[in-house]
Amino acid sequence: MSITHDVRQATRQAVQQLGSLRDQARLQLHLLSRDAQQRWTALEGEIATLEERASRDGEKAAETLKETAQGLSRTLTELVGTLGQPPGLLTNVRSVMTSNVRSCAPEDSLAHAAQAMWEADSGAVPITSEHKVVAMLTDRDVCMASYFRGKPLNELRVTDAMSKRLLSCGPDESLASVLATMSAHRVRRLPVLGPTGELLGVISQADVLRWARDTSQKEVDRVVVEALADISALTPQKVP
Repeated sequence: MSITHDVRQATRQAVQQLGSLRDQARLQLHLLSRDAQQRWTALEGEIATLEERASRDGEKAAETLKETAQGLSRTLTELVGTLGQPPGLLTNVRSVMTSNVRSCAPEDSLAHAAQAMWEADSGAVPITSEHKVVAMLTDRDVCMASYFRGKPLNELRVTDAMSKRLLSCGPDESLASVLATMSAHRVRRLPVLGPTGELLGVISQADVLRWARDTSQKEVDRVVVEALADISALTPQKVP
């Protein structure tokens, strides 16, 4: 028998919350004790299994998955509580992100995208198709596409240069979660998406830096600086 839409939605939200909590723990993993590290390793395995099942299993398993995700979330919340997380980093994305950002379509020219970045004084622009964000395009992507293809920007399309992998966040995620994602993938901006994938805004490392300056908390400053150092690290193939 098919489950209701409410149960499916609750399951997705439980798994998303679990992922956000995991990112918060990853951000300050070095603060964990040996016992907590062992608990973390076990939890990571259980979370990975749950995420795999959530993407693979059908509707009949959704209720069980929701209960499992909620149980893991409670356990992980307790573990995160032992990290001494600066309270400021639990601030949500919505209160820091930049709204009313410009976007481009995959079929637009790179010249049009570059102009949009220039006019918005931004180094990246979200790419939308059918009212959903499908990728991000950075100024570096534009430069590299022109360099490697040997063509002017007005002869190249956005789809020729945009990222093939979309990293994003939700408006109610914490800044700790955002910094963890940025650190892990060395990206400086994330599009903020609504429940159906629509563009709500963008959060960048510049947004986080301005927020941290106004917050004036030493622990927040330390975590933000460490995250930005990770974001700015050389890619493995570029390390001398």
